[in-house]
Amino acid sequence: MRWPIILLLGVLLLELAPDGVAEENPSEKQKLIQLYDEYKTVLKNGSSDKSIPLAVEIYNLSRRIYGEKSKIHATAVFNLAQVQSHFTNYEEAAHLYQQHLDILEHLETPEDETYLFKFGLLAQTYRQAKELKKAVVWGKKALNMAKSLELPPEKIAPYELDLGRTYYTTFGKGGMAARYFEKAYSHFVDAYGEDHIKVADALFWQAKVDFYYHDSEKAAEKFERVRMIFERELSNGHHLIWELYGLLVGAYVEMGDAEKATQRSIAAAEHRPEGFDKEVISLFKVAPEYPYSAMLKGIGGHVIVEFTVTETGEVEGIKTIDGENIEIFEEAAHNVAAKFRYVPSLQNGKRVKTEGILHKITFEYRE
Repeated sequence: MRWPIILLLGVLLLELAPDGVAEENPSEKQKLIQLYDEYKTVLKNGSSDKSIPLAVEIYNLSRRIYGEKSKIHATAVFNLAQVQSHFTNYEEAAHLYQQHLDILEHLETPEDETYLFKFGLLAQTYRQAKELKKAVVWGKKALNMAKSLELPPEKIAPYELDLGRTYYTTFGKGGMAARYFEKAYSHFVDAYGEDHIKVADALFWQAKVDFYYHDSEKAAEKFERVRMIFERELSNGHHLIWELYGLLVGAYVEMGDAEKATQRSIAAAEHRPEGFDKEVISLFKVAPEYPYSAMLKGIGGHVIVEFTVTETGEVEGIKTIDGENIEIFEEAAHNVAAKFRYVPSLQNGKRVKTEGILHKITFEYRE
């Protein structure tokens, strides 16, 4: 999703390179230009597996020719960061984005919207790397910069939303997340009206907070509003639609509304891409209740169960296959498995039963 940015910056470096390279290194100058030509071709052809070694070579060569604090090397650093992020090497990507911003600071680069975008990108990458304290720090910096640039509210809202996402993933910060989601939602509604994809995104996160705090009825109401927009704006099989259906089914299960949970499991199957046949996909799972008898004894264990997923995504025919301390944990394992919901299998576009699904349910004792 970020390849267009990489290509744009790659072109920028090529435009700058000929004037910046020392004349006594014509061979290195030519090599750098050739590397960037190859790099662009690789990205355009979709051969992303070849992009990391090329980006690394460009990074090393630009540093040697221009120095670590040059504009040219800053571009190479940013490109390498984007490639690492694409391959989910988030820790390395965050380190590189930080290095890129350090160079921009050294060069006294004007703090404009492009600069702001990179602040936000670093905050996102720290969150993906599970470095949540740093993600909060940079998320706040990005939000403060957006405000200092006096951007319109709808351009500030994405930074509020992103900071809320970071708080959402931080234990005990659900209330803080909810406040940022509400601000972003309000700004998007004012700018675009109730029926916009950006509004739906902010509402989606509000609903997640409600679901986290077990306010399932409120969560389901918001998820349903989001669903109508997502189904209209996003393609079948989009990851956000899958996530939405899983949470919506979970909310209905928690509410005890089995009929609506089943309806949404069926709908999830119908929203697969056309011609897409696949085995069952998990929509909703819940942690098992830890038996009191096991708690008294201070023991853990696991149960491997086998079951059938019906045409409506429900679980039936649960039986125990193997496990540890089965006699203690079997009942709890069967009870929780019965609550699971799946997107049912499709064959030739029709929903079918799927037998022989195995699932390991673990009970870990913690003092």
